[in-house]
Amino acid sequence: MTGDFCTIGGDRGSRAGGALVCQPRTHISYNDYQIIFGNLIEHKNFSIANRIVPYAVFTDPELGRIGMTETEARASKRRLNIGKIPMDWVARAIERDETAGMMEIIVDAEDDKILGAAKLFTDGGELVQLFMPIMMAGLPYTMLKGRCLHPSDPCRRVLDPDGRGEGD
Repeated sequence: MTGDFCTIGGDRGSRAGGALVCQPRTHISYNDYQIIFGNLIEHKNFSIANRIVPYAVFTDPELGRIGMTETEARASKRRLNIGKIPMDWVARAIERDETAGMMEIIVDAEDDKILGAAKLFTDGGELVQLFMPIMMAGLPYTMLKGRCLHPSDPCRRVLDPDGRGEGD
């Protein structure tokens, strides 16, 4: 096992990445390479600590997930706001006759930061990626509320399920 800087044991000169650190995913392996290269060659101080890993399971419908699951969030003893909607509430899903699935967003009720999201529907693995920059920047989900998001955008429906477009 490696440390946060992809080092082996306490030796800052020995590195490992990818499947060697129990992350057998191509995009994770590539990020491990970027960290190792940056630290060894460019003398950076990159780390995998607090890395947010989005992923997809190519089922039908597709599952996309990022951050904490609802179970993990509840176990953290935080006060939570959890938004869920079935896809048969989403106009575009109805129009495409692809209403199987649901969307979920998990938010810390204290600071409004997105802790996790799950999208179980067509293209769920792609759409869950929208949350990554927001989560990495530590922005609250409220920065999206009341914004001009496309009416058929499923993310808008989770953030504003009553359709009033109101911020906090």
